[in-house]
Amino acid sequence: PSKLRLLKILLPLWRHRRLLDFYHPEKAAPLDSESAASYVRRQFGREVLDCLVEPAFASTFTVLPEQLSKAFLLSTVATMFRGFRLQAFRGGNGALTRALASRVAVRLNTQVDRVEAASGGVTVHLHNGSPIEADAAVVTVPGNAVDGLCPALTPTETEFFGAVRYAASIVVFVMAGAAAEPAFYGAGIPRREGVRLYGMAVDSAKAGVA
Repeated sequence: PSKLRLLKILLPLWRHRRLLDFYHPEKAAPLDSESAASYVRRQFGREVLDCLVEPAFASTFTVLPEQLSKAFLLSTVATMFRGFRLQAFRGGNGALTRALASRVAVRLNTQVDRVEAASGGVTVHLHNGSPIEADAAVVTVPGNAVDGLCPALTPTETEFFGAVRYAASIVVFVMAGAAAEPAFYGAGIPRREGVRLYGMAVDSAKAGVA
């Protein structure tokens, strides 16, 4: 019965297809009316939430469905239906940071106290050092740490970032006797299994790396 109820998702995916763009989530704002958990439970039942949506989203985005929106859920599912595939850089995802570091100045072990944006650009205040002036800044920290770095947020932005919550995660590396690439990328584990583990990912073996 749960699998049959899942067919109902085709209707909102078709009806709202112009709003469901994973790379432009603001388009789906009119659909942001409830959490993904309440939407799935109401439309498709508890089994779909426990065994499909929760392990898939919690292990991929490190966020529980109670903290995700219905709009994000539908946008993600629509993207999957359009043929989205997980991909990685040849040689590992570190290839991206290495390429960026070869073109821009990199400061390691540098503490940033605050980031102040204005119409003409942005100022990054360092804990020990002179401020850095720039046209723009990309702040890549956990959402609940943004408020402490950006004091000029609006009350709405402060409320939003302060409410961000993440599912707990841990990374464990296992060294095997022989390098082998399993036939799966990862496994999601439902919350009701009681192991307090949402997923397990497999990192493909790389030449010269244990």
